[in-house]
Amino acid sequence: MANSDACAPLVGAGAGEWRLGHYLPSYLTGPERVDVDVALNINQANSDLAGGLRLQVVWKFRYPTKAIEYFGEEIPTQLPFSIRRTGTECRRWLPMTVEGFYDEQDITWSVTINEKGEVYERLQQYATVNLQHYNNYFPFTTKILAIKLILDGTGRTAHVNLIPRLKKSEGK
Repeated sequence: MANSDACAPLVGAGAGEWRLGHYLPSYLTGPERVDVDVALNINQANSDLAGGLRLQVVWKFRYPTKAIEYFGEEIPTQLPFSIRRTGTECRRWLPMTVEGFYDEQDITWSVTINEKGEVYERLQQYATVNLQHYNNYFPFTTKILAIKLILDGTGRTAHVNLIPRLKKSEGK
């Protein structure tokens, strides 16, 4: 095969762009859109009596300062800025909910904005989830933990891209 188009990219040059290792189509890359980098750590998981799984999770969000306006919050005027809350005083700037989480208890919430205007929001919480069990190939059972992060529509969150943070591998 001497076809020169065999190595051509599958996506045209003007069709979209790559951000943080993910391809976004053109309708998600306009100037009115803002990217929020999302990371999730599960620090602890214990089964409860009802068959669910009690998790201690840490959500980490990184985004530019202009994204705060999209969430319906006011941008702090003095940088650097830092705030930390614990227990019932916890709040969220990123208006999100997690499908499948119930009995949520916030532990800590913090926001740090550096001089460059980069925001780091961190939320640590306990939550209970149910595992999905599939036994199509009996006696083998597959257990799946489905976690879906959803923005609740506050402010201009329809213009926010949630982009999973990729873990950097060392030596590869």
